Amino acid sequence: MSDSNIKSLAEKYRLNPEQVRELFRLFEQDYSTPYILLYRRDLAGNLSAGDIAALRRSLHAQHSLEKEREKILKKLEENGVKNEELARQIKSAPNITELFDYYVPYRPKKRSLSRLAQSRGLAEPARLIIEHKLDHENLAEGVKDYVNPDAGVQTPSDVLEGVFHIINDWMAEEKSHRDLQRKILCKNGRLLAKKKGKWDKDIYREFSEYDNFAVDLSKVHPYQMLCLMRGKQLNALEYNVEAPIEVMYLEAAELYLEGGEEEFFEIDAVFHQQQSMPDGEQLVNLTGPQLLYWSIRKSISHTLAPVLGKEKERCLRQEAENHALDIVRRNIRSKLLMQPVENGTRVLGVDPGFRTGCKLAALDENGTVLECKTVHPHTPKNEWEPAKATITKMISEHNLSVASLGNGNGSRETEKLLAEVIEENCNEFSYTVLE
Repeated sequence: MSDSNIKSLAEKYRLNPEQVRELFRLFEQDYSTPYILLYRRDLAGNLSAGDIAALRRSLHAQHSLEKEREKILKKLEENGVKNEELARQIKSAPNITELFDYYVPYRPKKRSLSRLAQSRGLAEPARLIIEHKLDHENLAEGVKDYVNPDAGVQTPSDVLEGVFHIINDWMAEEKSHRDLQRKILCKNGRLLAKKKGKWDKDIYREFSEYDNFAVDLSKVHPYQMLCLMRGKQLNALEYNVEAPIEVMYLEAAELYLEGGEEEFFEIDAVFHQQQSMPDGEQLVNLTGPQLLYWSIRKSISHTLAPVLGKEKERCLRQEAENHALDIVRRNIRSKLLMQPVENGTRVLGVDPGFRTGCKLAALDENGTVLECKTVHPHTPKNEWEPAKATITKMISEHNLSVASLGNGNGSRETEKLLAEVIEENCNEFSYTVLE
């Protein structure tokens, strides 16, 4: 793990970097949380068991990140596209999302029209168009020099079709553009859900509010996501992220069109009735800004919006699962710390067993042992009635209020014994089973 990450974690948990490093060393050697809390307080400081668990997860996430980083660097080197700047970006990426943002433009693609066009020498005209350096009023004339029959580029329309595919990929893969559109999606996107299949009464009762459901991505509560996930698992609901396509178009226009939003609206006024993307000979009649307009629409609607939508959905699922785990942790903690009985309660301790019998101990309000007995209600002796009589006598003589039954071998059978004692002789008495 990098020094900056170590320092960040140290500040978060009020430790020094050396403590964090030593804790990570113990984690890697599979030392348990109780061991660290009991015997390495010099490292744990004021950390709780939950804090140590979070540090373990940080280490695991970092290991996964480093493993993916090494794999990507190896692939880039094998494909001959690794350079110093790209290697620096890959090595400095703080998380998986940013790591893949740097890798996406160089990732091998099956039957990629963009990669095919670049292999035919069409990256240069694509760069000139996106940088507004090619004659905007006559693209067909401007790209004539890139016609190359030997490379399979027969006409200016072939050039422009290849250029169109290249620009689409560039727009979808450029990191600054992806980061911008992530923010737009999170701010303006929505999570939609609707009914799937036929519902019975139980399903309707549980999921009726999620039929034709819509909520802003910025306002999705973890419990809503958990319900949607459960509904999808039961094949009762389907949900998806709705990207704010129009807003995303305008943000991209500010990046790629010289006139920004205003120029986008001017071009859109000409083409807004056209639903299908232009191709082939249709591209020859476009100006440079018009080609970029269509590239913006295609790169966002066909590639970027679906990809970022899936990415956001994964984040929502992870947040919901973490929220659920936090609730479980808090509930378990509260149960473990809960006072088992009120002060002043006299208790019958019961340790169940078969061959060796059930051990009984009567305790007063201070935990002082008043009497101990062993009964044999189960096999092999099966002294059921004598055991009931002994327990009844101990409850009466020592004014006991509750039995504490251990959850061990024979506990279920002994629980039945206590239930009969309560039903027949001690209606005010109760019992609890200890885990």
